[in-house]
Amino acid sequence: MNRSISLLFVAGLVACDTKSDLDDTGFDPDTGEDVEESCEVTVTVFDYSDQGAWSLDNPDCAQSEQSPVDVLGESLIEGEAPTLVFNYGGTPLKILNNGHSIEYEVEPENNVLLVDGEPYNLAQFHFHAPSEHRINGETVPMEMHLVHKQGSALAVVALFIVEGEVDQPWFAAAGWDGLPEAPGDCVQNEEQMLDLDDLIHNQRVGDNSDLVHYSGSLTTPPCTEGVEWFLMGQTLELSAGQIAAFTAIYNGNNRDAQSLNERELVWDGDVSN
Repeated sequence: MNRSISLLFVAGLVACDTKSDLDDTGFDPDTGEDVEESCEVTVTVFDYSDQGAWSLDNPDCAQSEQSPVDVLGESLIEGEAPTLVFNYGGTPLKILNNGHSIEYEVEPENNVLLVDGEPYNLAQFHFHAPSEHRINGETVPMEMHLVHKQGSALAVVALFIVEGEVDQPWFAAAGWDGLPEAPGDCVQNEEQMLDLDDLIHNQRVGDNSDLVHYSGSLTTPPCTEGVEWFLMGQTLELSAGQIAAFTAIYNGNNRDAQSLNERELVWDGDVSN
């Protein structure tokens, strides 16, 4: 049973089951078998200790519709958000350390998000620790951003990650034990396919019955606005060790909450759930 946003965004986060159909074999970070460890990576480093300076070279970072935001219970407007349909498939393993996060590159033609029927291709997903969006002023350990593109238009699905008691099988099967530690490093294996449909549907994080939608921006320079944000109500659980594997590389790569200004946070949920 899915919990409503009245429980998630006002009272606290509710975690999904960690059941997965994926085999957690495949990539072996110890032996490096069948894995290429070199590829082209564009490295960009941002100073999170001086975020106010970002707008000196990137003026959009000082505009009025920036992300992330603090999701306050009193700011939510009950309404109808765009309907999301995840048509995800597989993609070869390719993990980059881009200088400010760990990023998984994705074959976009096999992974499509329909937003009210309009197709957006998944380009990549990456992580922040702690979370960038706040819930009533509070962060959670991590946040995952699935970045979709339709031409120059962007739609980002945000998944909140909380601590669970056991390893998350999908991440265990996706090379999480061998994340590239240094900026510019890359791990890839064309023979190892990641099942993104399993991540979304078997973990139930693609449930439309509990989400918040608003218009915002990229959370890193150039801070381009016009990004459609979807904050999913169902969370993912990673073990303490899996969270530590990321925070050993990046900890504090979360932008400060930005002013909501005149924007609306539209909650599409059913309080009876």
